[in-house]
Amino acid sequence: MIKKTLIFFFIFLLAYQVYVIAENEDIFPLNKFISRIIDNPQKDKKNTEKIVNLPISSFDRLENKTELNCPSPEDSIVIIAFGQSNSANNASHTYPKNSNNILNFYKGKCFIAKDPLLGATGNRGNIWIPVSTKINKGQKKVVLITFGIGGTKVEDWLTIYYDYYKENIISFKKLYPYPDFAIWFQGESDRITIPKEFQKSLNTWILTLKKDLPTTKIIITGTTYCAGQDSDIIKNIQYLTSKKFNIGFVDTDQFYSPRDRSDGCHLSPSGVEKISEIFADTINKNL
Repeated sequence: MIKKTLIFFFIFLLAYQVYVIAENEDIFPLNKFISRIIDNPQKDKKNTEKIVNLPISSFDRLENKTELNCPSPEDSIVIIAFGQSNSANNASHTYPKNSNNILNFYKGKCFIAKDPLLGATGNRGNIWIPVSTKINKGQKKVVLITFGIGGTKVEDWLTIYYDYYKENIISFKKLYPYPDFAIWFQGESDRITIPKEFQKSLNTWILTLKKDLPTTKIIITGTTYCAGQDSDIIKNIQYLTSKKFNIGFVDTDQFYSPRDRSDGCHLSPSGVEKISEIFADTINKNL
C-alpha cells in the first residue's frame, strides 16, 4: 500500500513539474485552455461557425438615434474605440449630437453620434464625441466604432470576449475594411495583474490587432488609475509595449484629480476635455 502511494506521489510530482515548465515557457498554456472551455459560451462544437451572443449589456437603443447613409471609406476617418469602462459610456456628462459629420457605426448602419454611443457598455457619456470634434477632419466625416466593455482585463478579450471582438471586426470590415485608427483604452482592471502575465497578454493582444488591422494606426493608453490606486509597473509595460510595436501611446493616468474623475475612476467633463485633447493631438499627428 505504501509502495503504491509513493508511486502515485512521484507521478503526480512529475506531472506537476511538466505543467509548471509548460506554463512558464508557454509551450501549452493549460490555464488559458481550461478557461476557454469553462468560460466560453461557445461550447457546442456543432455551432462553432455561429457567433455566440455573449452576456454583454452594450447600449443598443435606437429610438432616439438618427440614421444616415454611411459615408464611403474615402470620405471618412474611421476610428475604432474599445477597452474597458473609460472607453465606453461611463463619463459623468452626456454629450448631445454635435453634427452630421460625426457618426456612430453599429451593426452595418450609421447614426449621428449621440451619447450613449451604440455598441459599448454603459448608458452615460463617452470621450469619443469630444475627441472627434477636435480632429482636423477637413471635409471628411468621422465614423466611430465603439464596443468597449466595462471592467475587462486584456486576458478577457483573448478568451471570453474574443468572439464578441471578432463579431465586431467582421461587421465593420464589410464596409470599412481599413480603419484609420484603433484606440485601446484599458488597464484599470489589470493594475493588480502579475506583470509577467500582463505583458504576455498585452503582447498577444497587440499582435492580434496588428494581424486583424494591418493598415490601421493603433494607439494604446497608459491607464491604471482608479479609486486612488494605480500601478507604475503596469503603465510602464504599456509604454514599453507601444515602443516595441511602434504604435501610439497616450498617458491617461496623468489626470487623476477629483476634478477630472467624477467617482475616483470615471471621467468628469474636466477629465474628458483634457484627455480628449491628447487623443485628438495624437490622431492629428498621424492623419
